[in-house]
Amino acid sequence: MSGKSEPVSRSLRPRAAAPIRPVSETFSASDVAKKPSPRRTKTSLALDVELYRRAKIAAIQQGETVSEFIEAAIRSALPD
Repeated sequence: MSGKSEPVSRSLRPRAAAPIRPVSETFSASDVAKKPSPRRTKTSLALDVELYRRAKIAAIQQGETVSEFIEAAIRSALPD
């Protein structure tokens, strides 16, 4: 052997250990009590950058995610 070590492939390098959470944090009673969420679909939208920025700020101010904010806006724009 020449003393040189062979380069280690990225896939063989050890990964940082993920913190282990107690079972009580992983599965809580509050998870069981939650109402089932409606069916969802993922989609991609091409939005004006400034419009998205304003929607994100408004969502944060209302304590919602951008998805929740946009869904509410679409619901209010559609007839029942």
